[in-house]
Amino acid sequence: MSKELEDERFSRFKKSKCYFNTIESFERFEVRYFLNRAVECYEPKTKALLILPCTAKKPYLTSKTHRAIRSKVKINVNEIIVSSPLVVPREFELLYPAVNYDTPVTGHWTNEEIDFVAKWLRRFVEKGEFEKIVAHVEGGYRKVVERALQDYEVVFTAENGLTSDKSIDNLRRELECYTDRYDLYEEMFDHMFRYQFGIDLNVKGEIRGRYPELELVRKDRLMRVDIEYGMLDVYRDVAKKLIDKKVYTIKIADFKPKSKIFASGVVDASKGIQPNDIVVFYNDDVFGVGKAVMSSKEMIEFDRGLAVRVKRIWEF
Repeated sequence: MSKELEDERFSRFKKSKCYFNTIESFERFEVRYFLNRAVECYEPKTKALLILPCTAKKPYLTSKTHRAIRSKVKINVNEIIVSSPLVVPREFELLYPAVNYDTPVTGHWTNEEIDFVAKWLRRFVEKGEFEKIVAHVEGGYRKVVERALQDYEVVFTAENGLTSDKSIDNLRRELECYTDRYDLYEEMFDHMFRYQFGIDLNVKGEIRGRYPELELVRKDRLMRVDIEYGMLDVYRDVAKKLIDKKVYTIKIADFKPKSKIFASGVVDASKGIQPNDIVVFYNDDVFGVGKAVMSSKEMIEFDRGLAVRVKRIWEF
């Protein structure tokens, strides 16, 4: 099977945990797709960057270490979390596989690991215009940063553990002057939407919920984080905008679906839809949101089989 065909049939979002146990994990679809897509969609905004190590608990912001650091230091800058094989800007940490993966922690980094992670860290850093880079890392993570950013001026702040008094004092001193407005949750929704749907809608609203169960609301719910699959779920107003843009949309025949849409009922589908993608289906009378079961190519070419599971439906 060609890599192009293989990638077309892979799901970008899953509810199962992703295990990266061997060096071959670097070539897995989940890793290749996430890193390439995230670099493409990353738009850092702040003048400073903070680099942190990954944590066993996902998402990272719920971990004891990251919570301890943020409880003592006002962090108002872009952050990038270094792991292996992933490099994850904070804005993307609720996306699959970053939201739910596991990798062995031995304390030993091979040269191949360091090279791979350093290459991607540098690509993310190059997307910003940072006047200061602060790395709150130790051990193998520091080796990654040193190799990735050897021609940058990097301030290392960790001493005797990430949460030691000395480390926290160092970090606070480097970041305390950065007080410009930076709404992390707002940036998360913007980045996740761009990653998932490939466009910017600049949909604004009130962010509600307790992290990571966040939702964006403006009178009615606009979208929410589906933490189970590591993706965004969308609602009426956003669904209509996606139809207008003809992005992740499926035109169906003249019928009102109930719980399922079969390939025989699909008239046309946007390119790039893969299994588990959130899609918007429509005809002249109704529209709704569902989860794809097939790729867009399969929906068009097949005359049988389940194409979409319906989540919600409205009339025009």
